[in-house]
Amino acid sequence: MGLAVVTDLDRPLLTTAATLAFGAVHATMFNALSAGRHRTQRLQVRFQTVGWHAQAAIEGCLLALAAVTTIGALLADADGARHPVTIASVPVAVAIVLGGPALLAALRRRAARPHS
Repeated sequence: MGLAVVTDLDRPLLTTAATLAFGAVHATMFNALSAGRHRTQRLQVRFQTVGWHAQAAIEGCLLALAAVTTIGALLADADGARHPVTIASVPVAVAIVLGGPALLAALRRRAARPHS
């Protein structure tokens, strides 16, 4: 949502800097969390455990959310909205907050099942 608000300010340099900062923080956190090197009581979903299914599910969801954001922003802009990117980002943010944990829980259940 923060990146959407910055984008709607129509300051290209600020948008570029915010995008690079978001990407760097996201990549660092993802690498740290996906490595599975921290203690947890929960089952860790690793590529070796679930194979390509987990990666395909996560990447597919991210591509779908990016498409929804882009199309929503274009439609809001065409309708004359003052902050089209922010408006388009709200339903996507809700989908991430509600759907992200559900997707990971489904991947954990799949990983916990015995393979036949």
